[in-house]
Amino acid sequence: MTGRLNTARYEQTTILLNEGPVLIVGGHDSSGTLASAELYSPAAETFSYTTGSLNTAPGFHTATPGVVGYSIHRAATSGGPYAILNASIISATTYTDTEVQSGQAYYYVATSIASDGVA
Repeated sequence: MTGRLNTARYEQTTILLNEGPVLIVGGHDSSGTLASAELYSPAAETFSYTTGSLNTAPGFHTATPGVVGYSIHRAATSGGPYAILNASIISATTYTDTEVQSGQAYYYVATSIASDGVA
């Protein structure tokens, strides 16, 4: 990897995504636990912040091996109730919600799905 993280961190979780990017989540810095994530693009050799921040700053956490895709859920209020948006598992690391209305706030949850179908 070349380039520099936008926020120096340690004890973060680093996840190699299917298409090649690397997701760096949480961790700590000199101020405490971080509620941010960055995405590393090997092709561009750059780091970029993901949009928004994490609802809860994860202290010590691990990535789950064997993830084959994701289930995306949306709510109009924080905390739900959430409705599932995709009829089948999404294997891409991006999702575009095409059913949103301008001026409405939305809250999302992405759930990882393992190869055995367990979330």
